[in-house]
Amino acid sequence: MRWHVDDLDRDVDTLTPAVGGLQWGFNVPGAFVLVRVLRHGRVYVERDLKFKNLSVPDVVVSLKKLISDRCLPKRPSIFADPNLFAPVEPKEGVMVEPIASIFAREGLPLVQSHGDPMHGWQRVNDYLREAPDGKPWLIVSPKCQTLIRTLPTIEQKATDPETPQGEVYAAHALRLVLNSRPSVSALARETTKHAWGTLGWLKTRDSKPRGTLALD
Repeated sequence: MRWHVDDLDRDVDTLTPAVGGLQWGFNVPGAFVLVRVLRHGRVYVERDLKFKNLSVPDVVVSLKKLISDRCLPKRPSIFADPNLFAPVEPKEGVMVEPIASIFAREGLPLVQSHGDPMHGWQRVNDYLREAPDGKPWLIVSPKCQTLIRTLPTIEQKATDPETPQGEVYAAHALRLVLNSRPSVSALARETTKHAWGTLGWLKTRDSKPRGTLALD
């Protein structure tokens, strides 16, 4: 994990796009990650937050403070699990308000994350790989102690290798963010450039539609 840890706070400012991921938890830990989208699609996990046994209003207060401390000009889109958007139907009594509705009422609306969790974990694995410039697609701030501590300890479940087990709450929050990002293979195609006159350059020129102006 050390290879993926670097302090890039100096490379972000108020104009650097920011998104968040929220894994809800009350009796078990929950987590939030604040991610910045850097050049060529690289993601930088700027801050993380672990919480437990806190109500939604209390968590919202902590998240708003974290966002304010990072001097973000507007609230970032915060992606959360689809389960938070569904009302809970108890065995007796009335329907329970969805957790996402409480977040919205407290002034911090969530965005429903899409995509199968299995594909989401694959997306996490892809972002841990090396980009064309030799650096990982995913870089984590040394201030994100929860993610740095827990991510390397996650193991595959013996009865279901596609399901991770261990302290996965921070990794879940990261997965929810990366599910909203392009695939690494698509980003690699965009960032890979070929020197003029090389075979790769020629292939790129040949792939351009006829009748268009190619500026090299």
